[in-house]
Amino acid sequence: MSIYTKKGDRGLSSLGDQKKRPKDELVFSVLGDLDELQAWMGKLRDDQNQTEYHPLIIGIQHSLLAIGGFVATDQMTTDFPTDNSIKELELVIDQIQDELPPLRNFIIYGGHPLVSNIQIARAVCRRVERHLVSYDNKYSLKPEILVYINRLSDALFCLSRYYSHKLNVLEIKWLP
Repeated sequence: MSIYTKKGDRGLSSLGDQKKRPKDELVFSVLGDLDELQAWMGKLRDDQNQTEYHPLIIGIQHSLLAIGGFVATDQMTTDFPTDNSIKELELVIDQIQDELPPLRNFIIYGGHPLVSNIQIARAVCRRVERHLVSYDNKYSLKPEILVYINRLSDALFCLSRYYSHKLNVLEIKWLP
């Protein structure tokens, strides 16, 4: 079977229902953003010499694919984000925050490629969230999807701070 089908050459594609639709529909923006975020999570896994968060990142990748599957087919899978996956992100956030000095200012991102890549992933996650909110307003999502994506962006922010601390990267405070 060939990877190219030529069916999308005129700007149309289909999802689980096989109905042809323009590739600029909101659903394809959501799916594209989820795909980009999933790729960034793979990049983060590749960037780390430390493997302590690899299982978490792989779990996130599974959840992102499950969310994409739900958006594309309106069917839930067993990998769908649940209260447990949301609680897992909250646990990671709490553990990391306990290890770090409190944040009292906005910070300027950067200082190390890993830290920057995590912040890029977080920014993509926020875009996913905005598009999912638009999608939810139009089609209605399972509420845990939005909760999960919101927690994921918080977890990524904390993870960037964790690696800044671990790699002795100075957090530059933004002072207006």
